[in-house]
Amino acid sequence: MDEPIDIRNIAVIPFEVPNTFGWRFQVIVGGGPFIVSGIQFQARLGDQQLESIQISPDGTGFGGYIKDPPQDGDTLFYNYPGEDEVDTELAFRDQPA
Repeated sequence: MDEPIDIRNIAVIPFEVPNTFGWRFQVIVGGGPFIVSGIQFQARLGDQQLESIQISPDGTGFGGYIKDPPQDGDTLFYNYPGEDEVDTELAFRDQPA
C-alpha cells in the first residue's frame, strides 16, 4: 500500500448476546483510503485479531469482530499481506456507561 492511510476513529459496539461465531463485539474503524479487493487485510485491537473484516465499498473504513472485551488503551494495528504491521497509535478508551 503506497498511499498513507489516515485512521480517524474507532468504535467498539457490544452485542447483547454473542452471535453464532462467539463474537461479542463489533469493531468499526473510520479512515482510509483502504483498498477494496480480495486481498486478505488484517487488523488487531491489542492482542485480539479482528475476524471477518470487511472494508467499506468506498474504502473509508472497515469493520470486524472480536470475542473478548478490549482493554482500556488497546491500540489498533493493521497490515496487508507481505507488509509490516502498522501501529495506528489509535487506542480504545473504555467509556463509563
